[in-house]
Amino acid sequence: MRDRFLGLRVKIAGDERPGYECAEILSRVTGRQIEYVPIARDFARKQSEDFQILWQWDEQVGTQVDIPALRREYPEMRWHSFEEWAKQQDWSRLDK
Repeated sequence: MRDRFLGLRVKIAGDERPGYECAEILSRVTGRQIEYVPIARDFARKQSEDFQILWQWDEQVGTQVDIPALRREYPEMRWHSFEEWAKQQDWSRLDK
């Protein structure tokens, strides 16, 4: 498999969901109420230049990954959704 990817640039993503859906999934999986709070542009500006650039890029461009095409082209990968990932995590540390 190594040779197949050697020198190849591949955008990867297992799932792409808006923040509010991630919060809903985490609430369901953890049994806790998780609230999505979007980051305001002014907050990003005050953090650091790098954070502001990242925030602006995400708002204007986003990931732009064709997830169905990735799954078709690389079926041997263990692709999983955000919810599948969340279900595999040990959330008991939230109780500490």
